Amino acid sequence: MSDNSRENQGRYSLRDLPRHDYRGQLRGFRESYTSVDTEDCTEVEESLITGVSDPMEQLAAALASLAKLQEEAQRQAEERRREEERRREEQAEERRQEEERRREEAQRQAEERRREEERQRERHYEEIQAMQEQHMQQIEIMKG
Repeated sequence: MSDNSRENQGRYSLRDLPRHDYRGQLRGFRESYTSVDTEDCTEVEESLITGVSDPMEQLAAALASLAKLQEEAQRQAEERRREEERRREEQAEERRQEEERRREEAQRQAEERRREEERQRERHYEEIQAMQEQHMQQIEIMKG
């Protein structure tokens, strides 16, 4: 059978394909891929598109592959968005914790300053009281 008669008939046999090519993939193609399921397509499967003689089947396979690629791209974009949101939340939490730590440190330092001022006032009061007692004793000595 010549190539022209095959073209006229619109049919090719698997023997017409090179041995290393798509023989197994094309077996039963019409039956299994006329209604294309996007779940089965992970990328544009060139072997399915180029090995098919019916342009509608080529288009269906290409569209199914494209739809699957778009779904995967959307899934990845959503995953990136969630990851970025998680990172922003973690950074906000870290900033909040750092601010809380600074606030606690400032509060601790203020309390320490207050205690030191109180100790200084007590020492000053004790010094004044000691000076008053000494002064009173000197007055008693002078009177006596």
